[in-house]
Amino acid sequence: MHGTHFPWGDKFAPARLNSHDSGPFDTLAVGQFPAGASPFGLLDAAGQVFEWTNSPGNPGRFLVKGGSWDDKGCGVCRPAARHARPEAIKHILIGFRLVLRKG
Repeated sequence: MHGTHFPWGDKFAPARLNSHDSGPFDTLAVGQFPAGASPFGLLDAAGQVFEWTNSPGNPGRFLVKGGSWDDKGCGVCRPAARHARPEAIKHILIGFRLVLRKG
């Protein structure tokens, strides 16, 4: 693990992610914030939309991580930030990421 609060370091930088701080108050195409990439090249790990994980919360709930375009100030716009949501919820601030493991 890299060990920083945000993919790019420890200081919040609104220009590096899609959050309420710099608009446009909606999702954007992936890759619009290349300066927010992690050291591993992962884009949009902070802001944009919360992402479902396979981590169980309380019964009937799963964890979402990463913050969203609607969050401001952004203590929650970090890949490590998490909270549980009902497993059947549909919400404009929650999405998912497909990951291909190479090798």
